Amino acid sequence: MALPEHYSISVYGTKDIAARYDRSHFSDEIGQYIHDQDVSAIAFEASSSYEVVADVGTGTGRIASGIRQAGMGLHSRIIGIDASRVMLCAAEKRDPRIILLRADAHALPMPDRFADLTVCFRVLMHSPDPVRLIDELARISGNAVVLDFSSTRSVAYLHSCLRKMMACFRKCTQAFRTFTFRQIDEMFARNGFAVRRISGRFVLPVFLHRCLARHLGIEAAIAVDHFFQRHLTQFSSSITIVAERRKQVGTRE
Repeated sequence: MALPEHYSISVYGTKDIAARYDRSHFSDEIGQYIHDQDVSAIAFEASSSYEVVADVGTGTGRIASGIRQAGMGLHSRIIGIDASRVMLCAAEKRDPRIILLRADAHALPMPDRFADLTVCFRVLMHSPDPVRLIDELARISGNAVVLDFSSTRSVAYLHSCLRKMMACFRKCTQAFRTFTFRQIDEMFARNGFAVRRISGRFVLPVFLHRCLARHLGIEAAIAVDHFFQRHLTQFSSSITIVAERRKQVGTRE
């Protein structure tokens, strides 16, 4: 069943989206901090025995290239998957050694347990069908899924509500979703996966951290983020989790 037309198709298909996306999200020091945290979360889970790593929603190839450059994918095939032809062109320019595939994350053209590790960042919050997306991530992953989501316990929930109101007047507004921990647990449990949380970040809105970095330096901005992570981590806006496939009794996996 095809998904309805969604802003993630129209917005991420525009000619200049790749440059705008990287510039607005990752061009400054906070953006580099976010990138480093994403790659570190994957490194925490990565194993040298992983032969295939799939980056679903690879965008401009930031995560896929980061995995390879960090040495995690030294002996692995790293496959970047995205529905946007424009984003994939940018990913190819970023790192020609990444295998790229154009496909809908909600209907991945891969057999069951194709990848040893599947990663998916900045996608679930924009998905028109989160249950179907996680079904697909779990289906193609033989071992684990590393994924991030926006939490309803955080300031991201208020931001999400504002975006939804704006979307009533502007069709292209990216009215992202937030999720409870229970929702994430249940979506993976139905696929035979158990969830454990790795980390949370940005209890305060990201733009405040950018202001701190601009006026006090990146070290101060990171220190503030780490302080709130230690004391109020349950209210973090961005949560990164690992979902691991449960081993069935009587089988060897």
